[in-house]
Amino acid sequence: EGIKFGDELEYTATATYADGTTKDETTSENLSNTFDETLAEDQTVVFTYFEEYEGLDKEEFTVTRTVRVADYPTEMVITSYPNKLVYKYGEELDLTGLEIDIKYASGKTKDYELPEGNGYNPNQIGIQKIEYLYGEVFSWLDESFSFSASFNVEVINTVTELDVTIDSEGFKYGEDMTYIATAIYADGSTQDVTA
Repeated sequence: EGIKFGDELEYTATATYADGTTKDETTSENLSNTFDETLAEDQTVVFTYFEEYEGLDKEEFTVTRTVRVADYPTEMVITSYPNKLVYKYGEELDLTGLEIDIKYASGKTKDYELPEGNGYNPNQIGIQKIEYLYGEVFSWLDESFSFSASFNVEVINTVTELDVTIDSEGFKYGEDMTYIATAIYADGSTQDVTA
């Protein structure tokens, strides 16, 4: 059992008297505890209850309980995009500069470690979405938290070669030269670029 960071600690306190009777003392002014809602960590909580009887010494009782506190993730944020977002056909993805943080309910952050693989295809022309997923499961809370962060890159089919075919072996002075210029792209496709 436990609670999420920032939630109020819920409990029931029952006092048992010498004659075997019980009384709910959950809201009693005589009951205090050491739970610190500002700590995002498991805590050993001491509950202290006292009774005062006229003519008798004050009686104090303590009970110790461990409370699990889940500092759960609240968002996944790209804090710095990769230096390079546009690629030539066939060029590998370069994630230099990419920084992703996981933010938690307590305000702390941690660096997200980039896993292998991201769906990038260097031979797919056009816009590609690069997405990273993060999740944490708190089975003792019966809750899970999952987030994603993404950005787009573009793969451009660039010209790698130019082929020029001249229609004739020779020309007379003043005669226009005729030719066909063909651009050959990285993916093997061609395009007539004759002016």
